[in-house]
Amino acid sequence: MANHSAKMDRDLDTLQLLRERSVVEVRDHDLEVSAQAAKLYDDFTQELRSHYGEILEVTDDVNALYDKLREVDANFRDLCFKDDFYKLRKMDFVADSVTPGPPDTPNIDTTESSKILLISNWSLAISDFLSRFAISSASAKLFGEVITQFSNLQQALPGLQEYQVVIASKCQEFLQYIVSSPENNVSFHISQWAHIYYLVLAGPQKLPWDAATARQVEDVLFKSVFEEPLEDLLKCSDDIVTKFVHSTDFEKKSREKILQDIEMEFRRLEELLSQQTDDTPTLVYPASIHELDVASVIESCRLHAMGLTTVTRVNMYKIMKPLISMMGKFRDSEGTPDRVEDLRKRLTEILEKHLPVVHQESAAIEALTMDELVGSIIAQQNDYNASELIRSQINALQVL
Repeated sequence: MANHSAKMDRDLDTLQLLRERSVVEVRDHDLEVSAQAAKLYDDFTQELRSHYGEILEVTDDVNALYDKLREVDANFRDLCFKDDFYKLRKMDFVADSVTPGPPDTPNIDTTESSKILLISNWSLAISDFLSRFAISSASAKLFGEVITQFSNLQQALPGLQEYQVVIASKCQEFLQYIVSSPENNVSFHISQWAHIYYLVLAGPQKLPWDAATARQVEDVLFKSVFEEPLEDLLKCSDDIVTKFVHSTDFEKKSREKILQDIEMEFRRLEELLSQQTDDTPTLVYPASIHELDVASVIESCRLHAMGLTTVTRVNMYKIMKPLISMMGKFRDSEGTPDRVEDLRKRLTEILEKHLPVVHQESAAIEALTMDELVGSIIAQQNDYNASELIRSQINALQVL
């Protein structure tokens, strides 16, 4: 009815306008109204564009608030109806009739109330962390709150024996989240990994961590940490990171990681040398000047000058150089002398076995064409350069 009445009013206004104004005035009025409408539309569009980001933020905040309210409601329902699980004390029965007299002083167990509050804050911090850390722009704050609540819980843990079931359950949820973080594309900063290390793996272990899951956390933690260059970790100025990278566990895991990388490079080298030699030249003139890659040509010339004139030699060099560097890092990380010596001998034997032999041309020079003679001299020089390069690597191994 309201819409119908408004339409009738508009029709009456239009009829009145046509009766009181001329056709030219009506036309001008129509143009004026249309211009005003267009301007309002443009103004609205401009305002919408300028505040679109804020609108999206408000929408996200509303969605986050809705999710938070649902979570709080679910936790509150658990707190209300799972008395056996949370060990909540029921209030004493209140009689229908009360004997007149001075009111008794209420007997409030403040210790028990503080325990419940502590457990609740800790539990909510973990739930908030698990549900929002991966998507929140304030992930660092969520992580910091979890660490703080864990610290508070540890201080009061001796007096929370009756809550061990719920504490163990929440601790397991936290561990499982850490373990599954790589497959869920959840990443932690190095300082956060350090906090997790000292919370779960190091220091006095008061919390009821599951031993098997804690070992999984250890594997995920060090695997993720070692994705960063060791030099960058050692340069970090964060106190807890500095403490972490100088811990016994870190140094041990670092040696193990270097040793794993060394073994992997040995396998690559042995696999390369077990295959048929690829004598494809590394320096090839381009068919057209347009195909010329200056940087590539310069690198090929550098390798060629070192005697690395074939694909096999280049690939062998690209494995040996970082491998020798890794062996040096393993020695510097206080690797056992016997293990260092074993690695040195192992690589030395491989290098000596594949040392290029420089052949002296036995045929009479007169029997060779000029192209054959030049090619023979160049080949001998390349073999000599490659032999000298490998000998220098063998010498570098002796001082490890």
